[in-house]
Amino acid sequence: MSPNAFREFLQNQKQQAPAENEIDWAGKLATWQAAVESFIDQVKAYLSEFSDDIHIKNGTVTLSEEFLGTYEVPSLTLKLPAGRVLIKPVGTNLIGASGRIDMEGPEGKVKWVLVPESSERPKITVQIREDIDEPLVTPEDKPEKRVWKLATPPPNIRLVAMTKDTFLEAVMEVANG
Repeated sequence: MSPNAFREFLQNQKQQAPAENEIDWAGKLATWQAAVESFIDQVKAYLSEFSDDIHIKNGTVTLSEEFLGTYEVPSLTLKLPAGRVLIKPVGTNLIGASGRIDMEGPEGKVKWVLVPESSERPKITVQIREDIDEPLVTPEDKPEKRVWKLATPPPNIRLVAMTKDTFLEAVMEVANG
């Protein structure tokens, strides 16, 4: 077989490949960046009444992820009267979540994850296909709204909704222990 015939074969394969299994990486990146900006805006709203005691410094973090490349997302530094708390995004190509933001202080770290609204615990689904021509079966025909939740430490990870109270408790945890 000539190289030209093989190129034609590969081109035909590309055209016949099912488009529904392809991932829109640019769309995934845009969705992730919007979710991070929304998280940052919510944090600022939660802390607005404490502006006399907390100084909020905007920043950016440069992340590099497979298939997404290198990109920037916003981050925050909270300057408390006796310490700092860093809020920095980790990434979106994760197992069990659509994104993660870490909040680090002198006494530890908490993790905020972007998960379906109804999630109470991490959920990982594995599919095995014997024939790669079989369509990928997804458990949800309509994707559920994604929200930020606090992930408790392992081994019994629970996901707690992000509210003003849970956020302020998390700041106290990482700042004071």
